[in-house]
Amino acid sequence: RVAVASGIAAILTTPLDVIAARLMTDPAKKSEELQVSPVAGADSTVSLVPQQASVWGKICSMSRTLYREGGLLAFFAGALERVSYFVPGGCIFFWIMETLQMTM
Repeated sequence: RVAVASGIAAILTTPLDVIAARLMTDPAKKSEELQVSPVAGADSTVSLVPQQASVWGKICSMSRTLYREGGLLAFFAGALERVSYFVPGGCIFFWIMETLQMTM
């Protein structure tokens, strides 16, 4: 049961992991950080602050890009590797937890 649950969890969370990884390694992010806009402060001074898109806007934009590049399968890139990592880890974790519960 633990192996199945770990495998299902790994597969279901793969799209979120793919989007997060692509956002962290997005080359467009570098040029975005360089753009600044003037903002007037309370004391009438003007300071420059980086322009930032909303988090949801970035997620939606990356999701559209992923879908255009590879369809739905692009969201599951690396799913087999994640399953092969999570299943043994989940089994070991629950084996240790059950063993400790029996000894206490």
